Amino acid sequence: MYRTLAEEFHESASHHAEREAVAMLHDGAYQPLTYAELAKRVRSVASSLQADGVSKGDAVAIMLPNCPKWLIADLACAMIGSVVVPIHTTYNEHYVSYILNHSGAAYAFFGQSLYETHAETLSKSSLKRVYLVSDGEPSQNDTRIKNFNDLLDHDAEPRPAALTPDDLHTIVYTSGTTGQPKGVELTHKNIVSNVRAVTAHIPVFATDRFFSFLPLSHILERTAGYYAPLLSGASIYFGRGSKTMIEDIKLAKPTIVISVPRVFERVHEKVIAKFSRTPLLHRFFALGMHASHKRIAGHATALDHLMHGIFELLVYRKVKAALGGRLRFAISGGAALGKHIAEFFESLGVLLLEGYGLTETSPVLSANKPDHYRFGTVGTPLRTVEIKIGESGEILAKGDGVMRGYHHAPDATKEVMGDDGWLHTGDLGSVDADGFLTIIGRLKEMIVLSSGRNIFPVPTEQALEESKYIEQAMVYGADNNRHIAALIVPAFDELHAWCDSHSVTYRLPGVLENSEVLRHYRSEIKRSLSRMQHFEQVEHFKLVPEAFTQENDLLTPTLKLKRGMIINRYNFDGRDKKII
Repeated sequence: MYRTLAEEFHESASHHAEREAVAMLHDGAYQPLTYAELAKRVRSVASSLQADGVSKGDAVAIMLPNCPKWLIADLACAMIGSVVVPIHTTYNEHYVSYILNHSGAAYAFFGQSLYETHAETLSKSSLKRVYLVSDGEPSQNDTRIKNFNDLLDHDAEPRPAALTPDDLHTIVYTSGTTGQPKGVELTHKNIVSNVRAVTAHIPVFATDRFFSFLPLSHILERTAGYYAPLLSGASIYFGRGSKTMIEDIKLAKPTIVISVPRVFERVHEKVIAKFSRTPLLHRFFALGMHASHKRIAGHATALDHLMHGIFELLVYRKVKAALGGRLRFAISGGAALGKHIAEFFESLGVLLLEGYGLTETSPVLSANKPDHYRFGTVGTPLRTVEIKIGESGEILAKGDGVMRGYHHAPDATKEVMGDDGWLHTGDLGSVDADGFLTIIGRLKEMIVLSSGRNIFPVPTEQALEESKYIEQAMVYGADNNRHIAALIVPAFDELHAWCDSHSVTYRLPGVLENSEVLRHYRSEIKRSLSRMQHFEQVEHFKLVPEAFTQENDLLTPTLKLKRGMIINRYNFDGRDKKII
């Protein structure tokens, strides 16, 4: 039997009343809130919302950066039965307007800067009330505004809501890599069942400390990085953002970090770049990594142990210190993680566990365990999950975490939910004899060449991004799918250094069409793809002058490529005269 999210939190808060629940940086130090203090604020906000007319079933949007007030707003809504609609803070006015209107949100929590950015959109919405998280007064004259801090002054207890685990708690809009985002309806049962299954699969202790910097508006961070620790008596330390992540994580000293692969890839790239400055350094690093791999495999020689000790002192200890120095393990989700990245972190003494899931499944379906893992796979299914491989190779899933459906989209729901109750994930995969699931690729991203060969772009992109000269890559079918082409975002600092050493004038964007630069990148691409099959080789490429980011709408909030948007932006079909 499952309970509602509010009931689960109430029990955890009662049992762990004096323990740290959440903490935020203030004046260079983390300031914590205990479970008792957090629960008191949740009750105050819940009763204030009820006094404002918010009732069971009302849609309440949240557009806030990660902070304790995000949690308080969400848990208060869970207590009174209103439906939370998170909005990514990086979304532009089109997406904000669409989500507010499509969800029917009547109330919303906004950060002040985000409110100012979207004031015009909000003025055209049907919101009755905006709860502003602000230390000052808004510049806009909006009678609907009430300061969030005023909600905390309400001492009355919230009225009990007639809630069941099958009631809707949230509508989470997908990242929208193609077309409009879809609103995934998740019940209390969906979320609680997933939290309980996740923490049974990967134990979380009350002594654990999570570092939170992925957006809470994404279901991975919300379930695994927020609900899982709070319902286990653990604490959450919030980072201020990606730009201050390293500084913040050193202060937070977490035992568990949840992230997307790109963050781990960047750490890997920085270490590799440092040891690629000279052939001697590169050789030294390769020997050290080889010794560490042999040590982990259990057949290291005395010399290998010595080399590992040297690297532990000179390299590994510094990288672990940069991650706070207390990590039990890190979890990667949201996109494919290269096997070599997981092996690299294991050599450092940091266990990196990859998992798999969808927004539609609350989200976790499978994960590697700290004591039972296999790199290159996404682990074994949770205890509440059934997985099978369909006739076409598609991964199908069943379980208590599977969504109720898409909001106001019965046809889309029917398309992914078969009559037999199996959710069609859209991913292709395989399950080995030991039950480990391997993702082959996304069905809609598969490139079918005119020769009949099938190519999944992610492995090729990951191989390209191993080059220190390539920051990002996007691979796709070109010239009527006769071959594959790539759009390449250079690692601009490395390119600048290369130009200086080869007497090439570095001036963007012209340098990206320089014949020597293009020759250099052609060589890097061939080297990076040397282990790939002949039909996976990139025949044409184009260097682009800007990174793919959320701000220019070329990445989703979980750093997935918006492939269609990128193609439209650069209008490249593999036959452009400017490429090699």
